[in-house]
Amino acid sequence: MREIFLGPPGTGKTSKLLELVDKELDSGTPSRYIGYFAFTRIANEESINRAVTKFSLSRAELPFFRTLHSLAFRQLELKTNQVMTDEHYQEFGRWLGIKILGEMDKETGAFYGNESGDEILSLINKARIKSISVEQQWHETNPDTPWLEVERIDRALKIYKEQRRLMDYTDMLELFLQQKPVPFLETMFIDEAQDLNHLQWNMVYLLETVCKRCYVAGDDDQAIFKWAGADVNQFLKLQGNKTVLEESFRLPRTIANFATTIVERISLRYEKHWFPRDEDGVLSYHAKFDFLDLSKGQWLVLARTHYLLKSIEAHCRREGWFYSKNNVPSIKKSLVAAIQDWERLRKGEIVSLASIRKIYSFMKINGSVTREGRALRNTNEFEMFSLEKLQQDYGLKVDDIWHESFDGVTIFEREYMIALLRRGEKLTESPRIKLSTIHASKGTECQNVVLLTDLSKKSWKAMQQHEDDELRTFYVGATRARESLHIVMPQTQYFFPLN
Repeated sequence: MREIFLGPPGTGKTSKLLELVDKELDSGTPSRYIGYFAFTRIANEESINRAVTKFSLSRAELPFFRTLHSLAFRQLELKTNQVMTDEHYQEFGRWLGIKILGEMDKETGAFYGNESGDEILSLINKARIKSISVEQQWHETNPDTPWLEVERIDRALKIYKEQRRLMDYTDMLELFLQQKPVPFLETMFIDEAQDLNHLQWNMVYLLETVCKRCYVAGDDDQAIFKWAGADVNQFLKLQGNKTVLEESFRLPRTIANFATTIVERISLRYEKHWFPRDEDGVLSYHAKFDFLDLSKGQWLVLARTHYLLKSIEAHCRREGWFYSKNNVPSIKKSLVAAIQDWERLRKGEIVSLASIRKIYSFMKINGSVTREGRALRNTNEFEMFSLEKLQQDYGLKVDDIWHESFDGVTIFEREYMIALLRRGEKLTESPRIKLSTIHASKGTECQNVVLLTDLSKKSWKAMQQHEDDELRTFYVGATRARESLHIVMPQTQYFFPLN
């Protein structure tokens, strides 16, 4: 028995599945016999945390709340040192005499990067994900690289992994399908199913052979991982009882209407009727990002590629706004903590050895601190320090305000930190402005969203051939907003047309 839930943005797909998990537990199904498979590690972690809280279970009691890659890893009894890392790929490049600077995406198993070697590895991996020959994928992609070079690298990669007894994320899925180490499950849940690739779908079909019940949730309109091998057609063709979740708890009317104008342009989709929140919301257009005031509130700034976020990042620094990019804060937490501890010292308080080591890490030897006196490494871990004690015994030469004393901090970082403090940004909290690609924002939401309409030349060219892919991507971007959506008009000739 298979139930399919079609969930437009903010309609509570995960909540619906967890309600059904609750019913399974109430009916007597042991938690170890329930499989809950999310597309990403973040989504998987969210489902575990919600289940632990909702059902009063420990994480150990939910052994099959996993990603499908994680399931394969567990069932094959693999060890971490058997899995290819980015360092392995770089070593492979040096071994073969090609430049590889890309990385394996830990969520999708796709390989990506801008070097020619990266693009060839991406081509090879995508062929395996789709279960087609590398030559066929080469013909479909039509790259500039000659086929003989692609063939050479494909053959060499197999030898490299065999010699070192390594496997990549795609190897895990292939081996699972070959060996079929299927766990016993009574019920299975699949979240964000529209993003599964061909191999993952085959895993789902294999797992279904042991399950009594299977519940699938997804939204074909939000299928944005085709670049990583995702196969939305499998989701569209999926047979079972279909239910549309009709109420969005996220989107207000104005933003929902705008998003609908995008999604209705998709040529191949499952028609869904749903209702937004009973609030108007705000939709606005801006000639340039610089015209927006992000000085208050929570903001999510979305671009099609990482490259397009560079100018946004520079503007945030000039304005003294606290932000994160790719979930990395614009200022180091260690620097914030060191400044706080330094000010405590200057006020006459004492601090721990760990705090002093942190402070010293931002000071230059023979500048603000010297190696003279007793070395910190020979100090009792539980010892406490005053400013006077540090100056007398531990090589400290300064006692001025932090930006005068921390001479190991670059002028660039120092000026930015001063601007943050002057603006009154709360640096001990999570950054209130988040910069992200649209793809990385999947599954998130924010009070205010800024959507950049510029594209890279590569994305623009791809859109001319596969418009549906870009329509789905910008639909996802627009539907992250809870209260206001701000559209930044294009600054180049390459852009996504809003109508």
